[in-house]
Amino acid sequence: MIPGNYTPSNPNVVPGWYGSVDYLAWFASVDWSILINPAPDPSQAQQCTVTYQSASGRRDQMSDVWIPNAALNSPYTNYTLAGWFGVYKVNNITCQ
Repeated sequence: MIPGNYTPSNPNVVPGWYGSVDYLAWFASVDWSILINPAPDPSQAQQCTVTYQSASGRRDQMSDVWIPNAALNSPYTNYTLAGWFGVYKVNNITCQ
C-alpha cells in the first residue's frame, strides 16, 4: 500500500499499482455516484475543496465537492480524482 494520497510527480506516467487487485477492489467499493449526485449526508460523504494543477502549472480549486467517505484517506484518491475531473494533478483535498 502506498502511504498518503499518492499523486505521481509525473502524472503522465501510470503508477504500477493502477489496475492492481487492491486498486480495483477499492475502486469498486466506493460509491462514485456521489460525485455526480451529491448526497449531503455525512454518513456517506464529506464536503471538500480540491486543489488541483493544470498541465501548464496553474493551480486552482473546486469547492463544495462531495467526496465519498470510502475514498477519503486512500492512497488512490488524488490520482483517481485527477482522472475523474480531467485535471493534470490533484494537489490537495481539504474537507470540512
